[in-house]
Amino acid sequence: MTQSPAAQIPAPAVLIADDSSIVRHTLAAALGRLGIEVIEAADGAKALEVIARRRPNLVILDVFMPVLDGLEVLRSIRGQEDLRRLPVFLLTSSEDKTITEQATDLRVDSFLLKTELNPSDLRQRVGRYLRIDLPERDWDPELSSKTILVAAGPATDTASVARLLSGWGCGVIPTDNVEEAMHLIRDGHQDAIIVDTSLASKGRTMLSYAVAHFRDAKKQVPILALTATSEDVSEPVSAVLRHPLNEGTFHQVLRELLRGSQQQEGRLFDPLRLMEVADGDATLAQDMVATFTTDAPPILTAIEAAGESQDHKAMANEAHALKGMLDLVGVNVDGGLYRRIAEMATGVELTCTADEMSALRQELQQLIEALATLRVNGDPAP
Repeated sequence: MTQSPAAQIPAPAVLIADDSSIVRHTLAAALGRLGIEVIEAADGAKALEVIARRRPNLVILDVFMPVLDGLEVLRSIRGQEDLRRLPVFLLTSSEDKTITEQATDLRVDSFLLKTELNPSDLRQRVGRYLRIDLPERDWDPELSSKTILVAAGPATDTASVARLLSGWGCGVIPTDNVEEAMHLIRDGHQDAIIVDTSLASKGRTMLSYAVAHFRDAKKQVPILALTATSEDVSEPVSAVLRHPLNEGTFHQVLRELLRGSQQQEGRLFDPLRLMEVADGDATLAQDMVATFTTDAPPILTAIEAAGESQDHKAMANEAHALKGMLDLVGVNVDGGLYRRIAEMATGVELTCTADEMSALRQELQQLIEALATLRVNGDPAP
């Protein structure tokens, strides 16, 4: 006798109602990775239509939506006998006392603050109201406690960035509204800001405001600008990445920014520069490090020999070759090694004492040791 296959338990369904496609896509990405079916609605009226047709297990409502706002939808839900126990979360960007009191009177189940939302918190709270254990995900431990403000840009680009961040466990605050972005920046809940300048006026306004705000506040919050291939960024941001976005480079750059490596004085090299030269290719970056480690010391020895024999042409040529290698690995241009090699390469100073050469050897060895600890896409370099 053939046994019939066991019936599969359908995935719980969550309705996300928000007029911002970026917010919907961001939440949908985070919930989808937890095995939840996500239904979307762009306004309050459509949300009620979906609820009547699909009967989701949980509803997440934005406060401010066209046609019917979140409070009106919540009022309608609680006014229907068969929907009174339906869990409803209210999504808001600020703790407005009036809205909180009105929503509480309408028996809202929970509030989701856009400024404090992260995948781990979402998993716990949604799981609690759905009365199921949602699986824990293998998020990046360096990023899972961080909150990132993602501002401006075409909805598809910003949404794809938000999906990547959610996949790494970041809390994401998405916005395509200039005034809301400024308000969120002033609130200061984010660990880093990503501004897509593809929509020139909107993106540039947000970028300029963020730079000026943190400069005046004397706060070091990393600002990453995403730009079109042919576009330049004049603002003093922490890093610039160009479209189309390379996921590996983006991951590495974000990790380095949040580690604070860009704010550390006296660093030997800039890993972001190395990854940019390698075009986000982790294998190529590791090969560049291996080549530098093998070839740089003999070149420095050749420079020393040329100096002892007073062969200034050979000394400048060897120094030029070493300078090119230092540029490729993103060495600190303010360091003694780079400055002296650059002077030799350009013929500014073609003498080097034994003590100076010893100091250069020591700094080169420190650079090689630092490069050996470089983590590309989270893995130690070989």
